[in-house]
Amino acid sequence: MKKPSSAGPTVDATGRVVIPKAIRDAAGLTVGAPLDIRLVDGEVVVSLRRPEVAIRMVRRGKRVFAECEAPLEPVRDATIRAWIEAQRR
Repeated sequence: MKKPSSAGPTVDATGRVVIPKAIRDAAGLTVGAPLDIRLVDGEVVVSLRRPEVAIRMVRRGKRVFAECEAPLEPVRDATIRAWIEAQRR
């Protein structure tokens, strides 16, 4: 990923900030992705909101499995590739 230039993203009049494409791709951000934005030690931290998943334990014969109570969205190839690349760095 490229180093950010000194003339990086700015906040517009409505509070919007454009996240550079390289960062969006590396983080797996897509159009409409839900985000969490918070202030931590004086810095704005933006993170992808992970859905809360209810899990129940189910016994099948002698084994116990964890099952999600609601269907999950599939993990996209681009998200997996970005995660693998981030681990290689």
